[in-house]
Amino acid sequence: MTEALSCRDEEVFVIGGANSAGQGAMHFSKFARHVTMLVRGESLAAMMSQYLIDQIAATPTSLCARTAR
Repeated sequence: MTEALSCRDEEVFVIGGANSAGQGAMHFSKFARHVTMLVRGESLAAMMSQYLIDQIAATPTSLCARTAR
């Protein structure tokens, strides 16, 4: 997670929809201007813990999850 400091005020993309990707996105959201999670599937709920989904939804930094097929 040391890369997060080098991403200050940048746009970051995290690929994945499981807990590790969610935790990484949360960490980057403390530094980056905007974090986008690219998730293959219908929703985060399929592979991510609810507590993490709730944290992502409540993050004041622009953090969004986009699903792709």
